[in-house]
Amino acid sequence: FPWVEPYGVTIGVGSQPYHGARYLAGEAPIDNLEDVLSIHHFSDAFFIALHGQPLWQGTAGDTDWHVARLSREQGRYTLMMEGVVVVYAYTAGDGTLPISLYLGNPAIQGFAGPWTQLEVDYLQVGRCAAWSRSRLQLPLALKGR
Repeated sequence: FPWVEPYGVTIGVGSQPYHGARYLAGEAPIDNLEDVLSIHHFSDAFFIALHGQPLWQGTAGDTDWHVARLSREQGRYTLMMEGVVVVYAYTAGDGTLPISLYLGNPAIQGFAGPWTQLEVDYLQVGRCAAWSRSRLQLPLALKGR
């Protein structure tokens, strides 16, 4: 499947626990499901948003591998794409912390159709003992198939 489907795929990092709830397409998405980080890849869009702010735009339909890295150190986020800093020292105004992760798409579509396949090569979540503060690091290698 070397193409991206209309229903696409999403990687979401949220500020609340996620227990697998789904919602109907066209309705409001689940609150705090991807409010920290969202990576959306559909046949007509490919983008990354941090705290709701779109910060990186890819090419729709792109099927190449990509490396995204989000780190949070001392309350500040750094987003890198392909080793290049997209945003540095971004601070969420409301202090939102990453708590959950989902891969796929929780929307229930009204019509049958294929979903984009997602391959994730690496995911790391850690805590820096030296600073005794939470640290989130998501160096993801992504490939839409």
